[in-house]
Amino acid sequence: IPCISGLGHQIFIFNRWGDIVYESDNYQSNWDGRHRGEHVPDGTYFYILRTRDLVEFQGLVEIRR
Repeated sequence: IPCISGLGHQIFIFNRWGDIVYESDNYQSNWDGRHRGEHVPDGTYFYILRTRDLVEFQGLVEIRR
């Protein structure tokens, strides 16, 4: 996510069952597609990005290797 540093934000990434596979209070575009040290399966994941002003952005990210 370009220009995200310094925004004060949280990010949550969920799998298709709604389980959190990644979360961060200071995301720096550094998620490497792993959960508990293992690559997540290829597929579509849902994210919520929340700014310090409580503005939420939601969307999808697709993992393909």
